[in-house]
Amino acid sequence: MKRWSMALLAPLLLGASPAPLLVGVVHDQYGQPIAGARVQFASQTTATDASGTFSLEAQAAEGTVAISCAYCTSVTLHATAGDPVIAVVRRFSEVADGTPNARDLRALQYSSAASAVSLHPYTVLNDTSTPYPGPHLSLYGLSSFWGGLVVDDGVPNYDVALNASTLQFLPAAALQNTQVLESSEGFRYGTSAGAGTFLLGTLGDPGFSGEAVTGDERVAGATVNRSGLAASVWASATASDSRDRVDAVARVPVGEGDAIGATVIAASSREYDPFGHSLDAAFNAAKISYDRGGALPVHADVAVDGTGYNGNLYEGAGVSSAWSDFQADANVQSEGANGFFADASVRKSTGFYADPTQPGIVAGTVGQSHVDAGVFTRSSVFSANAGVAAYTITSSGGTGAPLALSTHLIDPSIDVQYAPAPQWSASIASTEYFRIPSLLELYTPPAAGSLQLSQAPVVVAKIGYGDLHRLRIEAVKAGGQTQASGGSLAWAIAPNFSLRAWSLAFSNSIEGSAAVASSLWATYDNPAGVRFDAVERRDLIDSAENQHLDASISVPAGAHLRWYAGTERRRFDRLYRTGLLFTP
Repeated sequence: MKRWSMALLAPLLLGASPAPLLVGVVHDQYGQPIAGARVQFASQTTATDASGTFSLEAQAAEGTVAISCAYCTSVTLHATAGDPVIAVVRRFSEVADGTPNARDLRALQYSSAASAVSLHPYTVLNDTSTPYPGPHLSLYGLSSFWGGLVVDDGVPNYDVALNASTLQFLPAAALQNTQVLESSEGFRYGTSAGAGTFLLGTLGDPGFSGEAVTGDERVAGATVNRSGLAASVWASATASDSRDRVDAVARVPVGEGDAIGATVIAASSREYDPFGHSLDAAFNAAKISYDRGGALPVHADVAVDGTGYNGNLYEGAGVSSAWSDFQADANVQSEGANGFFADASVRKSTGFYADPTQPGIVAGTVGQSHVDAGVFTRSSVFSANAGVAAYTITSSGGTGAPLALSTHLIDPSIDVQYAPAPQWSASIASTEYFRIPSLLELYTPPAAGSLQLSQAPVVVAKIGYGDLHRLRIEAVKAGGQTQASGGSLAWAIAPNFSLRAWSLAFSNSIEGSAAVASSLWATYDNPAGVRFDAVERRDLIDSAENQHLDASISVPAGAHLRWYAGTERRRFDRLYRTGLLFTP
């Protein structure tokens, strides 16, 4: 009996041999990692992480591994335990992403960043026939005249003096990535964000990219993005404008999961006409940030910027304006499927505006401080975000003795999403849009006697269907001060051919605007060959509809090198360009 007991216990005492592991990585046809892909080997299943990697215990020495993911073609491979698996799947990114990605932006090469961003469904572009105030972007047309909030490489950038557009500080093709945040997230960002928060980035995918293009617009630029350091230099010029810009970002680890970052931006632009009139503008900014990892990540940053313009472009009249900003904010957000978040920020903006058609120089300071907090829950079926922000807004200035004004605002927000099946989704969000008046609005005689914010409730409802393979469709309805309805479609008609489209009809009772904005975007993309894009779009110029066609084509010219040709309509001018693109 003793002998048998020792025989049975021996494997436990000596330690059982570990089961062999099957490890691997899943990428798409462009080398991008696929997160959340389902991997099955025999009866074992797992999912890839954010970097596209996976590991699981192998119950057999060899066999077939099956890999599948949403909006991808499934693949099966022969695998041997102990040997890494490298899988490449065809991902229909045009359908999966639903928005312009970095590859799209490099292919389209838009002269105006506003044109590129407005390919995002329901983003209305309202440009002006003159360089200033310039183009504004808004979701659902919520504030097509004033626009939403632009965050330029992490720095909120808006004109406190006149509310002129700040999008002119991006040279042609300098925009490398973009993200549009929903109106329901605006309560965390402040003024104008309820009409959409537009995150713009000039530092692209890891590696090197650049271009040298000539034609009606000459463009030269390069971006280098390495571990912990990224920089970009861009310049563009046409017969009526020139734009130059330099960006640099550094990120230094200071502990496990902690890092300090720094961002520097220097940009300038010049608009001119054949008669010697011009308008010069500049934007300079610096930001320092700190990130702490762990179970409760914390982010904090301090940013300063200065912007201004000066010239006589408008019928020889001299116009001058400048403003500077200081902002400090901090936020914390718990990790996991259920948790909370909180933000606090302080912003001070000082500026002036001088125009011979206006009496005196309008100057002043606007302060915006806020705290917000909320909770969230996320699952494959039900997700929700709910929060509330408290704002204190002050202003002081005028054309003579300073006039001090102040007000307070409570801004609640809730966003609920429900997916009864993987193919179906529905959401409803409610929040409030607000905008701080410009100094010109506040202090042009007769000066305002109180600080009146532009406020409007916003409710957005959506319902969508996706076959998880090649098709996604969606309908949207927005209510409040702005009434809007529309829909979008993303369809991979064939492996290399896709169609993306959206249309939105909206009317704003306060601004007195009503229009239809739309985009119909066809793409043929052979990763090893030709890429062709054609965009039939309807934007606004001076709040009037403007329909036009933009197109581009590129073909391989060598390793990481492509020949490019394209055309677009910018305001009322048709631009043609051709040259070389350097891809990561």
